[in-house]
Amino acid sequence: MTLTQTPQVDYRLDRAVAVVMFANPPVNGLSHALRAGILAALVRAQADRSVGAVVLAGAGGLFSGGADIREFGTPGSTAEPTLRQLIDQVETSAKPVIAGSTVFTVGFLIVTVPTVCGK
Repeated sequence: MTLTQTPQVDYRLDRAVAVVMFANPPVNGLSHALRAGILAALVRAQADRSVGAVVLAGAGGLFSGGADIREFGTPGSTAEPTLRQLIDQVETSAKPVIAGSTVFTVGFLIVTVPTVCGK
């Protein structure tokens, strides 16, 4: 995936693993469009019987820098799916959801990994 100025979510299968790669430069901020795309990918993976696990990965070596500050004070910042709804989807997933990062990780990962790993 190349970094673009438009939030992007790519979904692909690698054997029994759904790989959800997301990009929203410069820090993969969780904008409304990105939250909606990630949620759609999680729902798709849950519905696919061939998927045994999900990997969420941010493009460019970053997982996510958290909320997209460009949306602060706009309707997108509180539009559904909210960050809380996205976190709930990960935490209640019937399939393991793993956060993948190659370099730097903050925000969303810190909130979700202890719960997911504790399953």
